[in-house]
Amino acid sequence: YRDHRSFRDLCRDYRDCAAALERWRRSDRDAPSSQSREYAELLTELANEIGSWLDAIEDDPGRARGARTGSPRDRT
Repeated sequence: YRDHRSFRDLCRDYRDCAAALERWRRSDRDAPSSQSREYAELLTELANEIGSWLDAIEDDPGRARGARTGSPRDRT
């Protein structure tokens, strides 16, 4: 974790996205907004990226450095 800045950034992005999604869901009690749906999709994508990182680290710790391409922040 400490050796991979990109992975730390990815985990931070996941945490930030999860917190934002929770805020949107609380404010959209009656019906989910498009923002809630977008954040839910992004959270799923981030979770998949984290899973890919963990798989890569398990298979080859050196290869994990290149597991992430682009920043989720670029997608929002």
